Amino acid sequence: MKQLRWAILASLIALCAGIHFAGSTAWAEDKKPQGPDAERGIVLADQLCSNCHIVSSKQSTSAGAGIPSFRAITNKPDQTSAHIAHVLIRPHAPMPNMQLSRFEIMDIIAYLDQLRRPEAGPPLLKPAKKGGKLEYPSPS
Repeated sequence: MKQLRWAILASLIALCAGIHFAGSTAWAEDKKPQGPDAERGIVLADQLCSNCHIVSSKQSTSAGAGIPSFRAITNKPDQTSAHIAHVLIRPHAPMPNMQLSRFEIMDIIAYLDQLRRPEAGPPLLKPAKKGGKLEYPSPS
C-alpha cells in the first residue's frame, strides 16, 4: 500500500513539473525577440565591446592599436555574418568569451549591417521572403 501511495505521489509531482516546464517554455517563446534588431545591437555593442572597439561615431579612441572599429570589421572584404557569428561564439585572444545568445549575436550583426558600405558587398543579413523583415535563422 505504501508503494502505491509513493507511486501516486511521484506521478503527481512529475505531472506538476511537466505542467510547470511546459508553461515556462511557452513564456520563453513569448519573450523571444521578433527578429534581429540594430537598436538592441548597438546597446549590446556599447555595453560589451566599446572597451576595446570603436563601436560608434560617438567614440574617438579604442583600447589599443590594431583593434579594428566596428565600421572596419563590417566593411572588411568578404565579411560574412557567419564569420562574425563564429568570432563571437569562439573568440580569439584577447577577446573575451561573452557567452552571447544567438539572438544577441544577430542583433549585433544587424547593427554592423547598418555600418556596412554598399561597395563592401551585400548586406550581412538578408530579409526573409515573407514581409521583407529580418528574421533569426533557425538553429542548425
